[in-house]
Amino acid sequence: MKVGILVTAIGSFSGNAIIASLKKMKEFYVFGCDIHPSIWHTGSAEYKKVFRVPKASDAEVYISAIIRICEDHEIKFIIPTIDVEIDVYNLNRNIFKERNIILCIPGSKTISVARNKYNLSTFFKENSYFKTIHIYRSVTEVIENPTFPYVAKLFNGRSSEGLKYIYDIEELELVFNRGNYIVQPFIPGDNYTVDYIRNSASGTDYSVSRHELLRTSNGAGITVRMIHDPFLSEAASFIGRKINVNGCVNYEFIKAEDEYYLMDINPRFSAGIAFTAKIGYDLVKSHLNCFRDKDIEKPVEYPEMIIVKSYIETIMSVEKE
Repeated sequence: MKVGILVTAIGSFSGNAIIASLKKMKEFYVFGCDIHPSIWHTGSAEYKKVFRVPKASDAEVYISAIIRICEDHEIKFIIPTIDVEIDVYNLNRNIFKERNIILCIPGSKTISVARNKYNLSTFFKENSYFKTIHIYRSVTEVIENPTFPYVAKLFNGRSSEGLKYIYDIEELELVFNRGNYIVQPFIPGDNYTVDYIRNSASGTDYSVSRHELLRTSNGAGITVRMIHDPFLSEAASFIGRKINVNGCVNYEFIKAEDEYYLMDINPRFSAGIAFTAKIGYDLVKSHLNCFRDKDIEKPVEYPEMIIVKSYIETIMSVEKE
């Protein structure tokens, strides 16, 4: 018997890869939602129905809309795809648990580290796998050993949201006065993303790494080299155990002078899960399995390769005169 599943923010970078995987599984009636009209998204036709919902930043109204959709269409699973929604679901787990709706998101411990850059930096400060990037807490600390530029980030930002490069003390003071930013040294280097899946019940995990050769301004890889890097694989498993990952997350590293620095943990599918799908691994199916008493898919073999994301123009409607 098929059950309903809801994919949120279907216009996100991962949206088309998610629906492509779910359609293959034949086990679900797949619904979608987004803050924009469905006609603005090329993948919307693949869903049984797409709903327009409020922004998750208006949490109470957003949750009410989602609950109504779930009750009207007998939805039993929700796959959130963007950070701001995951934050809201994390704080409202009981509302969905009471209704027997399964949130396909990592546990609270994972999210508490992943979505707070202070927590991430301190939690992994002492480890033998990778370095973390130091966080400055005051202008005084920076002045003691100034090395411009610095990077300022929202402490719980996403997709380079609010990112600033700081080139003088005056700018630095303005950022610290805002109170919701962290300041770190600028580390030039190459970007690496690791798609990581783990079933916390069995402890089984798997990771796929890529070197991002070209990226958009908000940090999404568009030309990547799929690689085999034992160090990144071991680091991914180490992180997964430490914060008890269940389901799919992704890690972002910077490699500088042969050292890896952990930059971010994102408690969701990466913008580039289509790259991992391209080499033959189904992250979406494995992710769902973690929430329905099944183990993840077995690892796959693949050669190192370069993959380029392409964009096409699709006519979604024609206006009549």
